Amino acid sequence: MADVGIIEYVDRFEDTQTGIADESFIARNIISNMIQHAHPHAELTFILGGSGMFVDPQGSSMNVKSGSVLFIPGLLRHGFTTSTGWRGISVHYHPERLDGYGRLLHKQLLQFQNQQIVTYKMNEPALSHICKLIELLNSEINLTGPHLEKSRALLLNLMLVHIHSVGKPESAARKPGSKGVQLEVAEVVAELERSFQDGINIDSIISNYGHSPSFFRKVFKESTGVSPKKYVMRLRLDHAKSLIRDTSVSITQAAYDSGFSSLTQFNTAFYKDVGMTPKAWRILNRVKP
Repeated sequence: MADVGIIEYVDRFEDTQTGIADESFIARNIISNMIQHAHPHAELTFILGGSGMFVDPQGSSMNVKSGSVLFIPGLLRHGFTTSTGWRGISVHYHPERLDGYGRLLHKQLLQFQNQQIVTYKMNEPALSHICKLIELLNSEINLTGPHLEKSRALLLNLMLVHIHSVGKPESAARKPGSKGVQLEVAEVVAELERSFQDGINIDSIISNYGHSPSFFRKVFKESTGVSPKKYVMRLRLDHAKSLIRDTSVSITQAAYDSGFSSLTQFNTAFYKDVGMTPKAWRILNRVKP
């Protein structure tokens, strides 16, 4: 199966949900006026007018209205209903396809959990700015080209940055560590993004911040979902995949150019990640000219 893009689809709704790609849902049913469903990708919904209610599996209900922004984790079953008629836009996306900073923002905005909906409040100017970014994003959905996926990632990152900067949480955020440590995690993520192709020393990078390696690894994992070592492995595997899929370089060259110390190490990590050899994966995913 070919790799999916960052954006699954953009959905506009008014009064009730229409135009949803039902085949992407794991489950969907209607109970009274409450539409319930789940999907494998994350959802970012902006309420532009009217009001309604969302419910998560824990039974927590949240009233939303114009200016509300909802982050819904992938695979989380949720329900919604409108009380006065509403309109809005939902961006369905794959956070694992974002760069390191984008993934960190996604996790921060979800308050480092994946079992409940998180809501924010934005004012009219901020929401208007977001809508312009969504229009640009939507204009590229059906286009193809070597640079469009990076453009979509940039637009989604800009949305996340804007929400992170001006959105007001409607529930208390739960963040591990202090704000200073969180900024340091973001700096380490950026450093790993820059140097993952080299023989980096993670403990040496961590030591620059004056924390014990065990403490910083704990905060790093709480922020990103994985240890620094696994984070670097993901960067290297993603880079190798792009070389194997999009260029004609040899498997060996792709491995070394992505920071692996040996072909054996690369083949083992690649098979563990996707369940097939790099050569077989290339045949299935190779971009045709």
